[in-house]
Amino acid sequence: MLNIDQIYVSYSVTSRTAGYQRGAVWLDTVSGTAGSVSWVNGTADKPTNLLASALTIAAAIGLREIRVANGSSITFTSTLTNYSFVGE
Repeated sequence: MLNIDQIYVSYSVTSRTAGYQRGAVWLDTVSGTAGSVSWVNGTADKPTNLLASALTIAAAIGLREIRVANGSSITFTSTLTNYSFVGE
């Protein structure tokens, strides 16, 4: 027979993300994921697929650098001030 007076239960979240590595929003127009949800899309391990989404995320969390994945293609439709774009 087992008698229990108290039970302590807890949980932990074990998923990890690379986040906005190097203080940048990540953009991959070939293999990125649609969406502009801050802290979900545009991270190094889940880049967004549209420039507009990357800019929305950057503005929402105060970042000024966009890292563009190799093979991506972007078209600037307006003047962007105070943003840095890094890619090869």
